[in-house]
Amino acid sequence: MTEDIFEKIFNTCKRYSIKELYRNYDIIPKESGIYLVECPKNFKVVFSDYPTRKIKINKYYYAAELNDKYNRTLNNKILNIAKADMRIKGGALNRRIKELIRFGYGEANNHRGGKAIWQIRNNEQLVVCWETLDEINRKWDKIFDTAKDAENALINYFYNKYNEYPLANMEEWRKYKRHS
Repeated sequence: MTEDIFEKIFNTCKRYSIKELYRNYDIIPKESGIYLVECPKNFKVVFSDYPTRKIKINKYYYAAELNDKYNRTLNNKILNIAKADMRIKGGALNRRIKELIRFGYGEANNHRGGKAIWQIRNNEQLVVCWETLDEINRKWDKIFDTAKDAENALINYFYNKYNEYPLANMEEWRKYKRHS
C-alpha cells in the first residue's frame, strides 16, 4: 500500500488548537503554503444549525446535512484543506490562518472558506497544521509554483482517495470536480 500523501507531508507538523493560535499568531510562518484544519484525537464532532459565535455568513448549513457529510467521508479527521499564497502585503500562512480564526471569532469578515467548521461545537479545540510550499514540494517530490496549485492537487488527491471532499471544502466541490 502506498503512503498517504497527507501523512507524508503533514505527519511531522506541530498541531495547534484554534484557541492556542488565537492567543499567539506569531508562531505561524509568513511563507506560502497549505494548512489543514483537523479534528484532534478523541474529539467528538457535534454540529449546530448556526455558528457557535456571531459571524457574518450568508448561508448556514443544516446540522443534519453537515453530520451526513461528515459521517460518509472516510477521512473525517481532515476537515478543511486551504492555501495561503503570498500577497502584496505579505504574510501568507500567518495572514490567512489569522483571517480564518478572526473570522470564526466574529472579529473579521475577510475569510469565507471553511465556514462549516464554525458550526462545530467546541471548534476552538480543532487543530490547525501547516507546511510551507517549499516543504510540500520537497516532501511530495513535485514542483508546485503556487500554493493554489498545491491546494488543487491535495484536494483532488483527497477526492480521488476518499470519493468525497473534506467537510469544510463543501462549497468548492464544483470547482475541483472539473479537475479530477
